[in-house]
Amino acid sequence: MKKTLIALCALFIISFGCKKIDDEGMVCGCSPVHAPAVFLSIKNETGTDLLNKSNAGAYSKTDIQVYQKDPSGQTTPLQSIIREPFDYGNKRFESYSLLLPLDIANQSGNSTYYLKLKTKEHLIKVQLTEDKSDIASLLIDGQTATTDNTDLKNYAKMFYLVQQEETPPL
Repeated sequence: MKKTLIALCALFIISFGCKKIDDEGMVCGCSPVHAPAVFLSIKNETGTDLLNKSNAGAYSKTDIQVYQKDPSGQTTPLQSIIREPFDYGNKRFESYSLLLPLDIANQSGNSTYYLKLKTKEHLIKVQLTEDKSDIASLLIDGQTATTDNTDLKNYAKMFYLVQQEETPPL
């Protein structure tokens, strides 16, 4: 009888002790937090995937730097991951992508990042939604980044960067 009473008390505490999301949309401590991430596919003008190391002119992990700058100009390197092509259900995304997890804990909703591909630096500005759960807009070098409008948009928000081929100086 004692064990039954303890089990019922434990079930009561577990079921009513923590709501996943309350009426105001606030998340409690036991709810999973979904932080937005930038998925960036980098291609050249002819559509060649520049993150696929088997393609000529592709970037290796050492060619890619992602960082932020503080007001004094000091850089803080950030983690980035090159993600291989992936499947969601019966949908396949054929390109490699650069995954940039965003640190929303210290952000005001507007974030500025720098992406350096070999010697070319790109300024990336991320505007988050009001609740910081998704990316409202992404600017690369001051221009709105193209987003994927295929079925992939139901699973991940993919942005595209078309890298201009660098011409060597004369």
